[in-house]
Amino acid sequence: MQFEELSNEEWSRVGPMLNDKPATGILQAGRPRAQTQVVANAILWC
Repeated sequence: MQFEELSNEEWSRVGPMLNDKPATGILQAGRPRAQTQVVANAILWC
């Protein structure tokens, strides 16, 4: 089975269900947040 990344159409359906913004009050220390779409593709690849 070959993996293909989510298309823009697929992402437009799934993206709104995923929280793309951190909760308020969380410290801004550490690494910058990764792009949600990249993380979703990585999870689906596994």
